[in-house]
Amino acid sequence: MEPINESDFYFIYEDDKLNEEKEKVSIEKQVKNKKGLVVIVYSFSPEIEEIIKFGLKSILDQYEKSGLVNTVYNVLFESILNGLKANSKKLFFIENSLNIDDPDDYAKGIIQFKKDINKSNLRQSGAKNKERNIYVRVKFTYDSSGLEIEVLNNTQLLPAEEARIREKLALGDKYDDLMSYYMDNSDSTEGEGLGLVLSLILLKAENLDPSLFRIGTKNGLTFARIEIPFNNQFISKRNHLL
Repeated sequence: MEPINESDFYFIYEDDKLNEEKEKVSIEKQVKNKKGLVVIVYSFSPEIEEIIKFGLKSILDQYEKSGLVNTVYNVLFESILNGLKANSKKLFFIENSLNIDDPDDYAKGIIQFKKDINKSNLRQSGAKNKERNIYVRVKFTYDSSGLEIEVLNNTQLLPAEEARIREKLALGDKYDDLMSYYMDNSDSTEGEGLGLVLSLILLKAENLDPSLFRIGTKNGLTFARIEIPFNNQFISKRNHLL
């Protein structure tokens, strides 16, 4: 994939002044000129959610891959939601004066966090996230060979979290449908990590290599990368991640 200069990316920031229709026009122009898109998310409002899906659809339409929109968006949605949950967890521990790196504090805080967390809470935390510069960045890079979507959040995975992700990715790679996964794991899971497993199954259903969906961490940041080849000229970056 040909690199895109940082100056050629169009940035959209989630805030109260966001003009959805204006941004859609700008996205269409950007995609027509084959330049990149970056969306900065703080709370995943319905407006920014629509803009992200519109950007994805515009790119896939451009390269006659419209049939992949729903699958890729579902995988992207899961990655964004996981990033927001990680950021909300970070904010929760800060606000409750708990050290997320301390095993005792973590054990105490994570129970309450799981009770409190829901999509509504994620969206309500947007102003606090913005104030503390806690965000999720969605970056679209593409050319005629394929599409790369990088979802970055500035909260680093804890070692135990990274281990669970590796486990779920390895587990999901074994299944081609959700029913088989449920049949084998109904007694050992309460739904945690199900989104990751489902993402791999969805990609397989479209004959997309599940190894092109990867998660990694570096320099205090967490990445999810989704790569969609358009032809055999596409070169993957998967060796850079887990």
